[in-house]
Amino acid sequence: MPSFYWLDANVFIQAHRSYYRFQIAPGFWTALEANARADRLRSPQKVLDVEIAINRDALAHWTRQLASVLFVPDGKDEQQAVGQITQHVLGKYPRAHADPFLAKADPWVIAHALVNKGIIVTQERREPPNSPKPQIPNVADHFGVRSVDTFEFLDRLGVKLIV
Repeated sequence: MPSFYWLDANVFIQAHRSYYRFQIAPGFWTALEANARADRLRSPQKVLDVEIAINRDALAHWTRQLASVLFVPDGKDEQQAVGQITQHVLGKYPRAHADPFLAKADPWVIAHALVNKGIIVTQERREPPNSPKPQIPNVADHFGVRSVDTFEFLDRLGVKLIV
């Protein structure tokens, strides 16, 4: 098992807004909390600060309650890695697509997984190599970091959502 699974904001946001809403699939949220407490998953603090907490909804409330268990502040190594990721993204992708990618928590998810030898969990899909739009799986591939989607992640952890 990797040191941690590093969750992208869209894992939380898409689940909350659609297929694993709190009232439909509380087991999903219980599984996330249990695995965070068991040191199997984390997310960069930037995910909470930049992408989740700004919404002031039930998801923001839930994540704030678990902030000390689930979210990790950036250290010097992650900051250096983000610098490398930024250089790569600006060198490979058009500025119109690179800037929005770099403004979100995405580079920090990659940096934390890179520095801590983890696996990224994201709902983003890998794009063809000539795509003008950076996606986490493509950028992570460049740095040798693996990524999986939410469903593979749940399967790897053996999570069962039973009614």
